[in-house]
Amino acid sequence: MRMKTDKSRAGLIVRAVLLVVFGVMWTWFFLPVPIYGVLNIGNGAGMLAFGGAFLVTLFWGRVKAKIKKIRETKAGRRVFAAVAALLSAGLVLAGVLFGFVVKGAMNAPPEDSTPVTVVVLGCKVQKSGNPSLILSRRLIAALDYLTAHPDVNCVVSGGRGDDEPIAEADCMRDWLIQRGVDPARILTEGASTSTEENLRFSAALIEENGLPDTLVIVTNEFHQTRAGMIADKLGYTHYAVNGPSPIVLLPTYTVRELFGILYDTLLR
Repeated sequence: MRMKTDKSRAGLIVRAVLLVVFGVMWTWFFLPVPIYGVLNIGNGAGMLAFGGAFLVTLFWGRVKAKIKKIRETKAGRRVFAAVAALLSAGLVLAGVLFGFVVKGAMNAPPEDSTPVTVVVLGCKVQKSGNPSLILSRRLIAALDYLTAHPDVNCVVSGGRGDDEPIAEADCMRDWLIQRGVDPARILTEGASTSTEENLRFSAALIEENGLPDTLVIVTNEFHQTRAGMIADKLGYTHYAVNGPSPIVLLPTYTVRELFGILYDTLLR
């Protein structure tokens, strides 16, 4: 009897811990909506996954009974096995893709004198003409690298969206110049509308101006792997300098990037 009681108590503790973890994770994916007005496939998928996990854990007794009933028939067992296999495959795939994201972010430039060109990837510009929070983090990282390597030139890359007052490249160029970067070190690519165009158009500009064809890509850590995949397709050696993402946005954009990597891998 005592063993059964201890087992029941341990089960309640495990469920309580899981409820806290799933609740915290759901909140983490939800917070970008009220704080930054960000709602995309990243936090949508995160809220769906952790919200579902929370509800399953909360009502585990009923869920367990339902599963038992489903598995009483041959067809039910097949359905249950198929669903379990799909969920398992999805978790494994997400884990593998996340590993690629981490690996891409850790691809730091060499400390030797290898000639490189910095490419700063654009992101949203505010209606005021100032860089958005995500873009400002990229620019700070670019400024730090350019200051530490005064002989290195850079390309700022990004066109103008329908809701942007100026091209992202112009915003980035102005920001860097205002903080002491010599305008002669900055090339502006202001026509691109995607990461693929960012790198392809920047590569053409680098070739036209005879700059080193080893790239130091400056973007957020979650974005480095997909940017690197595109650079690989273009035939460029590349390294990563990361603009650290705001902690509230990191899970949302990381999950969104997992979908982006999967899309680029399978459909492009």
